[in-house]
Amino acid sequence: MPSPRIREGYDLGVTSAEGKHVFISYVKEDQQQVDQLCKILDAAQIPYWRDRTSLAPGDNWKAKIRDAIRSGALIFLACFSDNSRARPKTVMNEELTLAVEEFRQMAPGVTWLIPVRFDDGKIPGWDLGAGRVLGDLNYVDLFGANYT
Repeated sequence: MPSPRIREGYDLGVTSAEGKHVFISYVKEDQQQVDQLCKILDAAQIPYWRDRTSLAPGDNWKAKIRDAIRSGALIFLACFSDNSRARPKTVMNEELTLAVEEFRQMAPGVTWLIPVRFDDGKIPGWDLGAGRVLGDLNYVDLFGANYT
């Protein structure tokens, strides 16, 4: 069975909403892959929220992250890799928990939470409620020959 992925050319409609963004959740060890993703988003003029560029010195980072997920995210990208799967405790886990809470309140069929793979590892089995898990959602591969 082929792996589920977001089809090429899929229009997320991100550029049309004032003050909205793609929220990028990742572990610091994947900074280089996220840098590349951000270059692509920049080239497509898609606004994004990323801790390194969206937090200022002195910000209450937990509150800013919460607000960026709950109020401003048109799309939440959860980026997984061997690095993220190897760490049992991360800020990414906290971000994903907030994202799942938001996702559970959305109408069925809404595309908002998108798993991203930086390698060929499995998507973690996060419980999304109603018998669904994160792996049930289509994901996008951002590595190897599948990187588009």
